[in-house]
Amino acid sequence: MLLYPWFIAAYPVVALLGANLDEIGLASGLRPLLVSIGLLGLGLAAGRLIARDWAKAAALASLGFILFFSYGHVYTFVERLNATGLLIGRHRYLLPLWGLLFAAGAWWIMRAQEARRWTHALNLSAGLALAIPLASIAVHEVRSGLWQAAAASPSRACQLVLPQGQTPPDIYYFVLDGYMRDDILLEVSGFDNSPFLGALSQMGFVVARESQANYPSTGMSLSTTLNMDYLEALGWEDPWEQRDRSRALIVHSRLRSELECLGYTTIAFESGYLFTEWTDADYYLAPYSSALNRLVAGAGITEFENLLIDTTAGAALLDAEQALAAWFPQDFHLRGQEISERILFALENAPTAAAIPGPKLVFVHVNAAHPPFVFARDGDHVFISSGDQPAPPAQPAIGHPFWTAYADQVMFLNGKVLEALSAILANSATPPVIIVQGDHGYVDNPPQARMLILNAYFLPGEGSQRIYQGISPVNTFRVVLDEYFGGEFGLLPDASYHRAGSSGRFEQLPTEWPGLQ
Repeated sequence: MLLYPWFIAAYPVVALLGANLDEIGLASGLRPLLVSIGLLGLGLAAGRLIARDWAKAAALASLGFILFFSYGHVYTFVERLNATGLLIGRHRYLLPLWGLLFAAGAWWIMRAQEARRWTHALNLSAGLALAIPLASIAVHEVRSGLWQAAAASPSRACQLVLPQGQTPPDIYYFVLDGYMRDDILLEVSGFDNSPFLGALSQMGFVVARESQANYPSTGMSLSTTLNMDYLEALGWEDPWEQRDRSRALIVHSRLRSELECLGYTTIAFESGYLFTEWTDADYYLAPYSSALNRLVAGAGITEFENLLIDTTAGAALLDAEQALAAWFPQDFHLRGQEISERILFALENAPTAAAIPGPKLVFVHVNAAHPPFVFARDGDHVFISSGDQPAPPAQPAIGHPFWTAYADQVMFLNGKVLEALSAILANSATPPVIIVQGDHGYVDNPPQARMLILNAYFLPGEGSQRIYQGISPVNTFRVVLDEYFGGEFGLLPDASYHRAGSSGRFEQLPTEWPGLQ
């Protein structure tokens, strides 16, 4: 029975899915898996017409798939040799070589006398190869389910009380992924973000101009912010621990449980990162409501699909994006469309939460200003990936296209954020609590540079007086709950930690920022 071609067609999608399950759901692999299997069917049919033999057709189709799906991995490896001057990591060299390899393999297959005798061994080897990522996915899902169940089970009594004779405020938490502080943004891009900060101040926000993140990545940072404590106190001592741990801490956080005890309604938006998506919120909003709708209506190439294409011979097409976009301007801009639609959907719909009766906790995590950059400064479509970032240890330099693109997206994002905030304030019968915060910066060298973040607070009444210039996210909701709900959390020391190499420990960073130069 010819099973191995189907195993080979499924393997690249399943393996890549298994390696990225901390960030995406299983449904992300549905469309590419169906496409891969469909292409295999066409390959088998074409091979049968050429070879007049199903065994040889299976071998031909499998050879084509192996070469197609291995191309991107090989290209990434040999591209590094460009720095030596050999220039072999070029599509113009590698694509013809791959064509020759396929031609040679096809010639050998066509001349083989007993192709069917390979079937049992190939079925076994391909099946075992596919079983490895399938087992990894199964283990991940079980472990993640256990963490989720443990986090969701009530472990403490509610500690807060609603204010007597007052309407409790709605709470909006905007996480702008990778949004760096204005001083380092000016250093790396030459872009002055003070007009945006000034607009926030005019609206009544307090901007903490010396704020630093507590940790350098989204999972660690939001776990700390939403649970109002450092990772060590939360039982997370290893910096390299998997993100399924952070998902449990983010989705079933201390903040959420305390507010739900008070009768708060939870509203959350799709972020594109599974570990930050509150899919069990009272209202969970996404541009497309189901995996089936995405499959049929979602025209854009998803982030997972883009990553998959980069590992195949399709990488040659992605590298020719500028030429293809000039020839097919309406079609090729699908790359990154899912990201841009998700960002706009969240920012444009967050203000509608004010119309829902009762107090609300609204969680909005958008993948901006984090790359890939999908907006030009005027909102036009672009696609600039994190692969275009200058590699460390080089420090950022003004004028580099990557940092210019970062600033352009920030400029467009600023306008959308101000529109959302204005609408929320206008639509709210009771003045709300609004936090607009970066989870980390995006300059990696030196490590402290990644900690410098945007951090702005709209706290009605006397709440704004509690905000100081160096406040860090771990204290964000300690302030909010103490001020408006009679909490007794107090403040923790503001500290920033990063992973100390591969040592399995956190290392504290300075709180004073001297500047890149």
